[in-house]
Amino acid sequence: MRFDGKSSVAHYYLHLKRLQEHAFRVGIKWPINAEKIANEAIIDEFANHNLPVNQPGLIRLELNYQGFMQAKIRAFSIGDGDLSSVRKVTSTALPAPQWNDEINGCKHGDWKPYHDAMDIAKERNCEIALLIKEDTVLDCNSSTPLLLDDDGVAWYPNVRDGSVESISLISMLNGLKDSGIPICQGRITKTLLSRGRELVAVGTGISVVQITHIDGQLIGDGSTTFSKLCHNIYVKQLKNSWHKIQEARK
Repeated sequence: MRFDGKSSVAHYYLHLKRLQEHAFRVGIKWPINAEKIANEAIIDEFANHNLPVNQPGLIRLELNYQGFMQAKIRAFSIGDGDLSSVRKVTSTALPAPQWNDEINGCKHGDWKPYHDAMDIAKERNCEIALLIKEDTVLDCNSSTPLLLDDDGVAWYPNVRDGSVESISLISMLNGLKDSGIPICQGRITKTLLSRGRELVAVGTGISVVQITHIDGQLIGDGSTTFSKLCHNIYVKQLKNSWHKIQEARK
């Protein structure tokens, strides 16, 4: 979740809902008083995190098999959370991690493959790792790819194929449709990439960034219209999503 540096988080209930769904998938019992436990964990982290005072960041909320929730505040994945413009980044293609069907596309807590992918991307002077299986983009290391093809259709990966459901992207879909952009959830293949107009990545930790290159190869036709549209929709949805964390009622 995005943290405003004070006492509010973005898309709080959407994140809780996803956490509940993913807990069910991996066999973790959802606590009856889950919201109270979550609030207490976040409030505790508000008092103990290491970011500078009033500096925005991210909050990770985790639930274990004992019903214990832990919150951890950290810095943004790319940049400092600035929302004034669309950041342009480069990417590298890496093999996607393989999971069984029960946890495929689920935030199950094993972050090492994604951290390793980010480390390799940095070694290659890239900001993002595109996770690939059979010439298809399944996901990014910490965000979701969104491709505008040459027909003006926006494509994003299917959760069934291994992509993690993106709260940020979900919040943007209606805005994209209202702007006349058809949406298709499916396979972003090598062929589709080669004829795409613009490729962006969307995520809580990076907001919206435009991916200009994959392993040194130019992606897209050089336009920025779609990227700017996505950015504006993201900022608007974020503005309307803030939830102030308070002590839960007893």
